[in-house]
Amino acid sequence: MSHPSHRSLLSRSRSRWAAALVLAVFGLSVSGCFHAKVNGGTIFRPGLEPTKMTGQGQYVGNFEASTRAGWLLFALIPVMAPAGSSGDWSYQQAINEIQKRQGDAARNIEIRSQMDWVDVIVAILVGGLFNTSKYTITGEVVKY
Repeated sequence: MSHPSHRSLLSRSRSRWAAALVLAVFGLSVSGCFHAKVNGGTIFRPGLEPTKMTGQGQYVGNFEASTRAGWLLFALIPVMAPAGSSGDWSYQQAINEIQKRQGDAARNIEIRSQMDWVDVIVAILVGGLFNTSKYTITGEVVKY
């Protein structure tokens, strides 16, 4: 009976560590594969007093806008808007739609964030150093 050589044991050990590293990166990337939805309520045109609005208002139209966000180090450090916590991107999109449609408010606002399989594959290929996801805002513009 022959004993395994020192080199074959070392090679197997390296293979196991490489497999464990690949599984860890994959696990961390896939664990971030999600779809989140936030109901944002209503945003009023700047300068308009919401307390003077009565009724449901007249429906003007729907809107939807999307962008991509990016993070470094397994989604820990935001690097591309709207990944920051300020929410400026979604607010500005709603204000732009209100102005474009000459409305007074945007209601039934939903903000969705989704990381799809392409985002996961990119995260795996770069070892989790960079992650992306898609942000979408939808709502209705109304006039009072």
